[in-house]
Amino acid sequence: MSSAPKHPGGVMCMVHPDDVKRFYEDFYRFLSHAGITSVKADAQFFLDEVADATQRRSMSQVPQIMFHSQLSTAIPPILLRNSDDYFPNEPDSHAWHIFCNAHNSILTQHLNVLPDWDMFQTSHPWAFYHAAGRCLSGGQISITDRPGEHDLEVIKQITAQSIHGQTVILRPDIVGRTTDPYTSYDEEAMLKISAFAGRHKTGVGILGLFNRTAKAVAGLIALEEFPGSVVGEEYVVRVHPTGLVSPVRTAGHPSPLLSMTLPARGCLILSAFYVERVIVKRQTESASRETIRFANMGLLGKMTGAAAIVGTRITSHGPDRIDFIATAKALGTLGVFISTTTTLVSIEKDVLVMINGIAVPRHTVRKAPVARSLHTSPPAGALRVGSSAEDLRVEEAEDFVLVDHDPRDAPDLQGLDLSISTESQHGHDVSNCKTTAGHLTSGTSGTSGTSGSTGSTGGGTPKTAPDVEARTRQTSTGETFVLEIDIEAAWRELRPEPGCSSEVVVEVIVYV
Repeated sequence: MSSAPKHPGGVMCMVHPDDVKRFYEDFYRFLSHAGITSVKADAQFFLDEVADATQRRSMSQVPQIMFHSQLSTAIPPILLRNSDDYFPNEPDSHAWHIFCNAHNSILTQHLNVLPDWDMFQTSHPWAFYHAAGRCLSGGQISITDRPGEHDLEVIKQITAQSIHGQTVILRPDIVGRTTDPYTSYDEEAMLKISAFAGRHKTGVGILGLFNRTAKAVAGLIALEEFPGSVVGEEYVVRVHPTGLVSPVRTAGHPSPLLSMTLPARGCLILSAFYVERVIVKRQTESASRETIRFANMGLLGKMTGAAAIVGTRITSHGPDRIDFIATAKALGTLGVFISTTTTLVSIEKDVLVMINGIAVPRHTVRKAPVARSLHTSPPAGALRVGSSAEDLRVEEAEDFVLVDHDPRDAPDLQGLDLSISTESQHGHDVSNCKTTAGHLTSGTSGTSGTSGSTGSTGGGTPKTAPDVEARTRQTSTGETFVLEIDIEAAWRELRPEPGCSSEVVVEVIVYV
């Protein structure tokens, strides 16, 4: 050890310059043997206490570092602290922390760095708020929980399991940053943080909505605010964690507007999924044509589940078979949005699901019905769709649709009202339905979002709400639903050989 410099709190011991290399080699070898795979160099400010150092600025955002090593793209991206520390015991710091990071990313997105929004605690009252910001950031996610004080429901929403049993995070390809740099912190408006996952046109635009005020705020969201949206293309928007799904909408002018209200300190994550159309020509005397729409919704129940999508391919085999092939980099519940114009799809007869070429057990596939929410004026957290602000003031404005999902995906939303009105505006009777945290159930079916009974291999669905199913079949105008495939449960049960790949291929064959 070198001579110890004086410090107000005592004495600091330093490694002699000749022994620095050996010290770190021994230190990291010890950590590696203990199973540690990542190290954070914290408390760097202590270097400022070295009395005879010529350069005593240690934080990574000093100009000498930012405009030298962080500009070069010839090296892998460097992890960069994107803001000040996380202060769990400072109530006024939490909304400010997300706001600052979202605005700092306007600069750091142009550097060769991965933004680090600092660690947070999953058992904290602001845990969901902070977790949403970290998932949108595009950087690392680290937690600083006290031993034994972990909220596993929050952790499940920010992580996924790989096919090799590793816990991974789902990072967007484009880092999250504010969409409006000119909105001050004191304005009573939503903070919107945008990110993007995937390729141009077919990728997923992600928009995080954060209310940093102590009262509810409302706002309008245009489809064009989702990064990557292309004018003339169709999209469907899903909200995490409520499970709300919008009708299919076309990006263009006038743009469809989403109107919503967030409760105090509330936040939601919206993802706009590209919809691909397949036109089927019937071999009948009338030679009728039908349009069937598909969208890969990624892993449901994850804040940025869209980032698990590696690729999607849809092919048509003649007039009666469509293959939907999705590749994912992690396990979970894969959501496939399907909308038909005339055909009614039966999971029992018309759908075959395979993972890496092996048919999955029936109980791992379920058909989540879609029922319309009939609000004429949205409560806190409800969303409505229109083509203009004027549309949103009339009773005929279409609302978001509610997809049946597992209520365990949704944490406490702190007063978010997700009840469905029983007053019909569109001629449908939904008096037999009820909601709990966005979960649609039937008053007579007795189901609660659990998987259905076991049966034949290759598909499966639980008992769906009878009134929803009956209305769909009576109209004979097609149907809209989300096919939920528990690829994690199927993988554990089938135990296919993963080989050298870290990806899982899910093939959905629909016979129409």
